[in-house]
Amino acid sequence: MSNSEFKSLIAAQRGAVLIKTHAPPILEPFGVDTGLLQYVRSLAVELDVVYVYRDGRDLLVSLCYYMRNYDRGIRKVPFSDFIRMQNRFDTMPRSKHRFNRVEYWKFHVEGWLEQSAVSSVSYEDLHRDYEMAVTALATRLGLEIKENVRPVALPHSGYLSSKLLSFARRVGDVMRGQSSATSSAILPHKGITGEWVRHFSDQDISFFDGIAGDLLQELGYSRGQNCCQSASLREVAQRCEVSLENTRRVS
Repeated sequence: MSNSEFKSLIAAQRGAVLIKTHAPPILEPFGVDTGLLQYVRSLAVELDVVYVYRDGRDLLVSLCYYMRNYDRGIRKVPFSDFIRMQNRFDTMPRSKHRFNRVEYWKFHVEGWLEQSAVSSVSYEDLHRDYEMAVTALATRLGLEIKENVRPVALPHSGYLSSKLLSFARRVGDVMRGQSSATSSAILPHKGITGEWVRHFSDQDISFFDGIAGDLLQELGYSRGQNCCQSASLREVAQRCEVSLENTRRVS
C-alpha cells in the first residue's frame, strides 16, 4: 500500500480510527515506501499508542501453531528448533537484524515499552478481567468508556475447524501474494495462558531464560521453572488434556 493510499484509507474512516500492527518499534515493515514509513512514524509520535504484550513463551507457542497453518516447512520443525530459528516474521527480507525468535520477542517488547508515550496492557490482564483492564487503560488515556464493554465473543475453536483450516491455507496465499484477500486474520489457536508448559523442554526453558528471563521478571511473569517443577506442570497439563479428550469421547 502506498503512502497516498494509506492516508486516503484513514481519511475515509468515521469516528475514532484504530490502527493495529505487529510491527517492531522501528516500524520496519512499512519501509517498502519511504513516504509511508515517515507518515506512520509521525502517527506513532502524535497519537496514542497502546502496546499489548504477552508472556513470550506463550506467544512463541501461539506463533508456532499459527505459522504451521500456512508454512509447510514450519510444520515439520520441532518446537525446540522453532524458537531457535532466525525470526523472519514481521521483518523485511533485507533486514539487518538477525534475531532468533526469543531475541526478537525481547527486542520487540523492550523497544516499544522504553518509549515514554506508549501505554501498555498485558494479554493476561485482558484475558483474566477484560472490563477492568480496558477501563484502566481508558483512564490512562483520558477516554470515556461505555459501562457495557465486553470482550468480542468468538466461536468455539472446534466449531469452524474445517473452515479455519481452509482459510489458514488461504492465509499462506495472502502472505505469498497469491491471493486477492485483504486480511490474514484468523481465530486464535487457544488463547489461554500458561500453555507454554506443555511445549517447553527444560533445555528450552533455560534457553529462553538465558536471553529474556530478566525481561519476564520485569513484566511480572515467573522466570523459568526448575527441572522438577516444569516436568510436574507439563504432566498436570497433559493429564488434564487426556481427561478432557476422554470426556469428549464418552459424551
